[in-house]
Amino acid sequence: MKFKKLSKILKSKSVILGSHKLRKEKFCGSCKLCVKICEEMSIGAIIMKNIGVFNKADIVNDPSRQCIGCMMCVDVCPKNIIKNIDNAGEREIWNKKFKLARCEECGEYYAAEEYIRYVYNRAGIIPDKFICKKCKRKYSAKNTKKYVCKL
Repeated sequence: MKFKKLSKILKSKSVILGSHKLRKEKFCGSCKLCVKICEEMSIGAIIMKNIGVFNKADIVNDPSRQCIGCMMCVDVCPKNIIKNIDNAGEREIWNKKFKLARCEECGEYYAAEEYIRYVYNRAGIIPDKFICKKCKRKYSAKNTKKYVCKL
């Protein structure tokens, strides 16, 4: 009888014994993948911050000057807790807003302008066009076809 009552209380608090789910809300599991990927990109915008029992990935609640809006942290987070909002040509992540670049071919917004500049500067490349991945594939396929036909 007491076990049933305890079980109801635990379920109402979203505590499931023998499972990884301990709370209703999601929390950072301290895997540090976001920190590592940010360091690998040579950005270093994300730090780990101790908050009580749990660690939390953070940029100290202040828009980081280093963050370039690349979304690598969002892609790598296994708990899916790092969120971004893309709306009307603008991306917000880590309390910082970025202007999104528009594909010159299809007109879709596809990446933060700051991120694109960073990648091209690091690679030492001056791009012909600013186009999204989908259009790059089409563009590459056309150029490959032209090249192969010449052989």
